[in-house]
Amino acid sequence: MIEGSWSGAGSWLLLTSQGMPHVAAHIWLIAVLAAATGLLSTLALYRSLKIGAVSIAAPIAATFGAVTTTLGIVESEMPGAIMLVGPS
Repeated sequence: MIEGSWSGAGSWLLLTSQGMPHVAAHIWLIAVLAAATGLLSTLALYRSLKIGAVSIAAPIAATFGAVTTTLGIVESEMPGAIMLVGPS
């Protein structure tokens, strides 16, 4: 958790030192909502691992990649050949 915070802080410092690009307000809103959703889902995962069986919580959390890929394909974003094969 701390490592992610430091990398985020480093990214923020890099952006502000070089000048922030102009981004529309609705894009910022989407970014903030996405970040909040990611934070809440991580907290929910940690909570489920704390109070429940790992054998139930872990497979549900592991479906993230499949769901993301499926949503991308539904939106007509086909992954490349290397992405389909996966890391070697």
